[in-house]
Amino acid sequence: MINYESITQEVDTPRALLLTKDKKIPMLWKVLSNKYSDLKFGSHRDSVGMTAAMLGLDTTDAKSKILIYTTGSKKPERYEGLQVILFLVSGNGLIV
Repeated sequence: MINYESITQEVDTPRALLLTKDKKIPMLWKVLSNKYSDLKFGSHRDSVGMTAAMLGLDTTDAKSKILIYTTGSKKPERYEGLQVILFLVSGNGLIV
């Protein structure tokens, strides 16, 4: 698990960042991080939504947000899929 600053700066691998209001990293996020070691997972505590606002995300909902950074990208895409997340790595980035 890596921190927010390094996950936004690295561009050579696909990354997933969890923005959450919780103090602890969810167990599912830790399990995914261990299972998919070819991806970089990070978690950032965004208690008042400042980070989400800086990234241009909707701050009206109180839910946690998952941001996906594809290989070579510094701009995230918000993952808004089902609760079960399957990550596949391809040669040109991350397929969710």
